[in-house]
Amino acid sequence: MRCGSKRSYWNAEPYLNTKPQSSPTVIDAVFPLLNEAEQPAILAGRGCRGLGPLLLDFATHWESGITLTMPAKGVVPGAHPLVLGGLGPGGSEASSRMLAEADLLLIAGATWWPELYLPDYLPIVQIDAAPEKIGGQIPVTYGIVGDLVRLLPRLQEGIQKREKPFWQRRLQEFKTEWQATIAPEYEAEGSPVPPGRAIKAIEAAVNEDAVICLDVGDHTVWFNRLFSGTRQTVLVSGSWRSMGFGLPAALSVKLAAPKRQVIALVGDGGLAQSLADFCTALRYQLPIKVIVFKNDWLAMERDRMELMALDYGVTRVYTPDFAVFARACGGEGYTVNDPAELDKMLDLALNNPEPAIVQIHTAAPSAPSTTSPPGRTCCSTRSI
Repeated sequence: MRCGSKRSYWNAEPYLNTKPQSSPTVIDAVFPLLNEAEQPAILAGRGCRGLGPLLLDFATHWESGITLTMPAKGVVPGAHPLVLGGLGPGGSEASSRMLAEADLLLIAGATWWPELYLPDYLPIVQIDAAPEKIGGQIPVTYGIVGDLVRLLPRLQEGIQKREKPFWQRRLQEFKTEWQATIAPEYEAEGSPVPPGRAIKAIEAAVNEDAVICLDVGDHTVWFNRLFSGTRQTVLVSGSWRSMGFGLPAALSVKLAAPKRQVIALVGDGGLAQSLADFCTALRYQLPIKVIVFKNDWLAMERDRMELMALDYGVTRVYTPDFAVFARACGGEGYTVNDPAELDKMLDLALNNPEPAIVQIHTAAPSAPSTTSPPGRTCCSTRSI
């Protein structure tokens, strides 16, 4: 504000928006590492959001496989041959196998360090738009700072195109075997609904560019394991991983992006912590869709306690009929008790112009653990 003048504000000076960028010399120095790699891998994070075509072009040129952090699901289509799925709790065994055999890992736009899922001996190159994120939690071999929109094509230019038939064959084997492993999980029948079957039904029902706000709970492990993604945006509660995040996050997204389909994917324990916010959706006519896995347990904590031979009965939750609650508030409520009802109820809810809750009565099996790389013991597959 200028002294002696009426209240006024300066616009931001242009230099305040200047993005940091490694020098050409620093960038050039990484090419020996990238060009020597015979079995390269990429870990893509949320910093790659919106850059799917660039990332796929880069990976295709380098003949590298891609694994994803959970917020990066949908950055690249999960069906692409080079995309091996998620990493971490409930993630893809194909990703873990790829990293166990890789001779170089490029981390692009990710700050999450899944120590239990990465081999100790793997050299790492990290690229990110923020200097403070390079090597902050990740023991990198080399780091480069820059806008990934410019940096990915620049790195691609400097990588010599070489065919890697052995590595391409291995990546395809990893993916094919993994798909055969999980197929029974999303084709399972029975009542309550198997969680894997519910995740695949949700994936088939939501829009390609939907925003999915993930709460914290066992459903996130199943999501990471089985949701392939197309162009969806996935939001999670960052470092804190707070229960109750999904519903209020969906409200915020719908205000910011009213034309996009917005889903809150929650567990019954998490939804119970922020259920009153469904009334907020009705008050402001925000047609979000809440999909709740109702299994009557804090399943993550139950499984941990059972593993430690503790009394896990305290993790049982008693929650209302969420579909009835939605209708009582003036919204729409749907209940799924059997896999045969999934497609119909999800279609009704997603095409309804009102805020809606879809309550899926799900089973609560322990989510399958992902194989850790050789030399690692993944003793806590529940920590996200």
